[in-house]
Amino acid sequence: MSVSVRRFSQSNERGNIEDRIIDLMISAEALFLSSGGSVQGELKYRLAHRAAMLIGESIGDHRYVFEFMQKAYDVRSSIVHGSTPKLPKKIDGEKDTLDEFCTDIEMYLRVSTKKVIQLVSSTDTKKKEIDWKSIVFPISKSE
Repeated sequence: MSVSVRRFSQSNERGNIEDRIIDLMISAEALFLSSGGSVQGELKYRLAHRAAMLIGESIGDHRYVFEFMQKAYDVRSSIVHGSTPKLPKKIDGEKDTLDEFCTDIEMYLRVSTKKVIQLVSSTDTKKKEIDWKSIVFPISKSE
């Protein structure tokens, strides 16, 4: 959690938009991938899935956040590996700018960080870990 919060905070100190995106995505990786994993495709999937389940309130929200975070992971990978990132289109069909895209990543991480802090602070255990299994597979009230 500390790496996630630190990189999120440092992103606001960056003058270069690409550096901000890298910091924000490191924050996302620290937040959503804290339980390990090895293959990049699997990491991208897990990051996007966990973000979607944590942030989304409906199936439509889950799907939108999932797809957005996968695109964010791809943009980050392009930047880190020296390519020009392919930015996604916005809901209205217009192409995102790097600044707008970065702002959206920041917004999702802000919401996620607040939720994780609330979840961890309400946990009775000493370890204060995120129980991703219960977030990804919530038990309905009828079970």
